[in-house]
Amino acid sequence: MSDSVTKWFEMQEEGKLDKAPNKKLNMSKMKEIDEVAQGIADVTKELMYDSIHWQIAEFHVEGDSYNDLHAHVMALAIEKMWDDIQTKHDSKAII
Repeated sequence: MSDSVTKWFEMQEEGKLDKAPNKKLNMSKMKEIDEVAQGIADVTKELMYDSIHWQIAEFHVEGDSYNDLHAHVMALAIEKMWDDIQTKHDSKAII
């Protein structure tokens, strides 16, 4: 876990994220966390795209049908990841 994300969790647990005096620090850290999240999203999307590509190769579809299938599998995988994250969030588990 990056230092900025670790610091964010520490600040959240200490209740500092809700206090006005730390607002500038919070905005700075939130921007940094947003940049980290965007980088992770970009890499994850690329990895998912490639993984889906080779996993659906056996379906022997081409053109628009391939693109539709690829998009469907991508959306379904993201939905499943989101549902899993929400389940873990509701149970307060991190992983």
